[in-house]
Amino acid sequence: MLSKKVFSERDSWTFFKFRIPLKHYLYKYKGKMNSFHRLLANGQRTFLGETNREFWSKIKEGYYRIYFGSHHLYFVYILKIDGDNQPKLIRDFSIRIRKIINVKLDVGNLNEMDEMDQVLLSTPHGLKNYKRIRH
Repeated sequence: MLSKKVFSERDSWTFFKFRIPLKHYLYKYKGKMNSFHRLLANGQRTFLGETNREFWSKIKEGYYRIYFGSHHLYFVYILKIDGDNQPKLIRDFSIRIRKIINVKLDVGNLNEMDEMDQVLLSTPHGLKNYKRIRH
């Protein structure tokens, strides 16, 4: 269960949430659900002087999920970032997202997540709704 693992180390986990208008997403990414994540994780892309592969190697662990709203596609990323580089990595990840698509990005600790994600992370099988980020 993720809740035991994540909630015992709350300070090292950060969530990011943003939404993309559904029509825009269908047009730009041709309706493929994971297209945005693949673009964000593409090892050849360079932002802020380092490749995505170098950036993701600094993230200890992570999960993401995508879900539909009535007019938007929502993305939720939960990343384990600890150490002295936490503020810089949070800033860099936010910039990487906004370089790909200019969206309003919510960033915070696990206590600030919306109720649905809180419920998912607190149930034994809730993590099955997230995909593990591999690097």
